[in-house]
Amino acid sequence: MYKVEIYISDQRVDTFKDEDISITLSTQNVKDISKVFGDFTQSFTLPATPNNNGIFKHYYNVDIATPFDAQTRVDSLIEINNNLFRAGTIELESVQMKGNEPYAYKVSFYSNNTNLKDLFGEDTLNDLDLSAQDHEYTNTNVETGLSAFVPSTSDSVVYPLISPKRNWKYDSSSNMDAENLAANGATSTKHGCFWYELKPAIKVKRIIEAIETKYSVNFDSEFFGGTNFGMLYMWAHRRANFLFKDNDLGDTPTLLTLNTTSTDDRSANIQTANDVWTLGSSSYELTSDLYVTSAFTPTDSYRLRLEYSYTGSIKSKIHLFKDGEIIDTHKEGTSASGKFFFDEKGVYDIRISDRRDAAASITVSSLTIQITLQKRASNGVITNVDTIIAASNSGTQSVTKFIRMADQLPEQKVSEFFGGIVKMFNLVIVPTGQTTTKTSTDSGDVFTTIKNFDIESLDDWYGEGATIDITKYIDVENTEIKKPELYKRIEYKFNDANSILEEQFRLDNDRNYGDVKADFTYDGGEFKVEVPFDHQIYERLTDQNTDTQTALSVGRSINRELEAYIGKPLLFNIPAAITGLASGSQYYFIDMSNGVQTKDAFWLVSNTNATTDDDVTQTINFGVETDSYHLIAFQSGLFRGFWEDYITDLYNTQRRIFKFKARLPISILLRLKNNDKIIILQRTYIINSVQMNLTTGEANLELLNDV
Repeated sequence: MYKVEIYISDQRVDTFKDEDISITLSTQNVKDISKVFGDFTQSFTLPATPNNNGIFKHYYNVDIATPFDAQTRVDSLIEINNNLFRAGTIELESVQMKGNEPYAYKVSFYSNNTNLKDLFGEDTLNDLDLSAQDHEYTNTNVETGLSAFVPSTSDSVVYPLISPKRNWKYDSSSNMDAENLAANGATSTKHGCFWYELKPAIKVKRIIEAIETKYSVNFDSEFFGGTNFGMLYMWAHRRANFLFKDNDLGDTPTLLTLNTTSTDDRSANIQTANDVWTLGSSSYELTSDLYVTSAFTPTDSYRLRLEYSYTGSIKSKIHLFKDGEIIDTHKEGTSASGKFFFDEKGVYDIRISDRRDAAASITVSSLTIQITLQKRASNGVITNVDTIIAASNSGTQSVTKFIRMADQLPEQKVSEFFGGIVKMFNLVIVPTGQTTTKTSTDSGDVFTTIKNFDIESLDDWYGEGATIDITKYIDVENTEIKKPELYKRIEYKFNDANSILEEQFRLDNDRNYGDVKADFTYDGGEFKVEVPFDHQIYERLTDQNTDTQTALSVGRSINRELEAYIGKPLLFNIPAAITGLASGSQYYFIDMSNGVQTKDAFWLVSNTNATTDDDVTQTINFGVETDSYHLIAFQSGLFRGFWEDYITDLYNTQRRIFKFKARLPISILLRLKNNDKIIILQRTYIINSVQMNLTTGEANLELLNDV
């Protein structure tokens, strides 16, 4: 008999003297983000002794002011003969009462410290800190991002040639069609690729690193550090169409600094330090941030008039905001004036943007603001009561959009994103404990706890396991051999994307591009791996004038009706930039400041991991597909690279399930892991499940012969 002890927050709990502590190790639990990322979860019943009542703070008594928090898991340990068996957490499930007295506590033990899905909660990708990749949204940065990284200090953000709105084509004739990337001439506003229609893409590895930082976890993973994973990107396609809309003016304030020339001492001042108007208090008008306060009582008789005159570098939109929302917009030229009226309490400001859907960098040379209190008579006649404020700026000020990468990523839960990556590459996640470090500060010591996880592909994970011979502990007289339960259908698929080429492919082939499925004559259910990402076919453009293929490849996020499309987050590989395009493949880029630019380079957006045919060793298609850039059907997809060995072994006619009974010594109980290989009578097995009685060492093993 072994001595099994359970600790909760460093306090030893009492156990029933006649109750065995049993657990079940199962390989499946470490392969699914929706399950506990430990090797087991187990429920125990603990007696309601005075000691345990104290630990659980008499949870059965609802009148206790500071009860035990049953909604939160607490740190726990299981020891066998004073040796650590598993570290984890315990959660109180219920209290059993007998004769109106507490009898037992039912608890669940979760091994290996944490459940990642619980850790992520309902957070989305937009909650991550990706500030190192933030940058100004300017024509210069977008142009740089066509074949280099933005910002220059990062290797993480690029601007791929994926159209969010237009159906690009290539025609080297004199065709000035707006969608023609090969058109050139004086009408620069009617052809080529406009800088403001491109959206950035961020390296997925940076998202993984941001997850580690936010949730205080460490992923020890050769896979995440590998070359192939390092070329995986996510497109910053949060909304259909162009990057910014009128009500999304970026994160850099577009409020303009004013110099005060007040005509009324009640206006006191205009604060310009943070580009926000701050008006002095008065008996009835306005206070800070152009805030119409309770002191100003709007009635049918009074309103405020805001007059502006504006001179800028480009045609602009002048927006009146109330409490952060647009309530009125005027379309103006490079020199214009106008009036806004408002009569309700709120925080008001004026912002300026480009007249296109996406804002350019605007240079403002002059701005004059005057706010007047007006009174409306019963006969409808309006008279000016007071000029509340008059201010102007004759200097030069630039207004530029700013991209916060986290805000531009698709609205997807962190758990859904991470689970999708796990499924794509058949990864195994194994908690390996936690590390606590101490940092001394002026205000005292700060302790930081990092939860550690090993993350590798299933094949690599099995390769890291030990080999243990347990022949002498096996009851060879009681062995059962049965057939494995095989699936009737196996399917690997991406989201059903409705972008133009993907929808047409699905109509022609009754499946998504990149998907794979197989049907069998067995009676089992379905094995479906479905990832929450879009998958796209990219097109190597053909010159419609010469009917020759160019070296230029593009993507399109539009549907078959040629409308802007948005689906699930789009992942793709960017193996390298293609440079030195010949004249028959060059394209035109309109940056509004410098006119039409001839471009001979672009980032290759691809489902492969190389720019040349012979170097392709992996694709991010599940199945075998003809790649539109290479025009070759590559065999090395996700299924072959990460799933084939598992499925092939499953359907091997020699595969069997072996059931053994054993009495394992404490040395094996303490070190047995799910990826260990077991040797019995010189035959090698892998673990499917092991049910272990920690008190007696008795074990029921369900093993698969290693084929």
